[in-house]
This record gives sequence, structure tokens and C-alpha cells, in this order.
Amino acid sequence: MRRIATVIGTAVLLTLGLLTAPARATEPTTLLTLVNKSGKSEQFRVDSSYVYHRWQTTVGGSYTGWRLLVATNPKVLPQVSGRRNDDGRLEILTHGRDHSDVYHIWQTAPDSGWSNWESLGGVISIAEPGVKTYQDSSNRIQIVVRGVDGNLHTRFQQQRNCCWSPDWQFVIS
Repeated sequence: MRRIATVIGTAVLLTLGLLTAPARATEPTTLLTLVNKSGKSEQFRVDSSYVYHRWQTTVGGSYTGWRLLVATNPKVLPQVSGRRNDDGRLEILTHGRDHSDVYHIWQTAPDSGWSNWESLGGVISIAEPGVKTYQDSSNRIQIVVRGVDGNLHTRFQQQRNCCWSPDWQFVIS
């Protein structure tokens, strides 16, 4: 309950403009750059409704060519968000083209291959699309979206690196 109260309190302050988003907040973007565990940048972008990925071959070096993230890529809107889990694995979040679900995909090990896309459910507002990601003081990822009901909703990792909360929780209208 304490975590929910903290999440709600923070969301209220952010929504009212009384608190600015923490420096570690990630807004949805058309090009997302994350640094992997070994210090190399990895980039993600949406093109023709699919998520593409490229990475540096050495720290500060050149990038590979763009590649489809995984073959079972859902059709998504042109915004992605993401974080690096506490154990070093990258996690990418976006929402479906029909605004019905939030999808996420994660590295199966740091600097390694990827899982398949998995739905976290939800119904995202077409007027304010995007999955905003935050990382709390325990390095757990939290996502906030505006639903079709006009309210903010959240899901969060119940433990570091895993186990998303079972349902979307209402934050504020």
C-alpha cells in the first residue's frame, strides 16, 4: 500500500506541475538510445509500425545496421520508451497501433538476445499516446499511461528485474 500511495502522490504532483519529472524519467520518443551493461549504446526506432534496433560494436564505436528487433514484432505507434534493468538487461516498452495494449520486450541476459514481445494489456488514449517510464529508488521500472478514460494508469515491477504488477492501477484523472 505504501508503494501505491507514493506512486499516486508522485503522479498527482507531476500532473499538477508541482513536481518536475525526475532526471531519470524517459519520455516516449521516435529514437531511443540506451546504454547496455558493457557501456555500448543501443538504439531503437519505429518504422512502418515495427521496432528496429541497432547497437555499437565497441564502446563509442560505429553501429551495426538497423534490424527488426524480433520477427514477432507487433504493429506499434512511432514511439518507444525503455530502461535498463538493475541486472543490466534492457527493456523496451511501446503501445499497439490500435491503442489496445502496452507491449514490452527485454533482453534475456545483459548484452544478449531478446525475449518475444509480451502484452501488459491496457487501453491507451489516442489523444495522448505514449508509455512513460520511470525507475524508482530501488531500480524497479514503473510505467505510466493515459487511458481512454482520460485517467493516468500505472504498472510497475514488483521486484527488481521482474514480475510486473498483475493489473493496471488507477493513479489520477
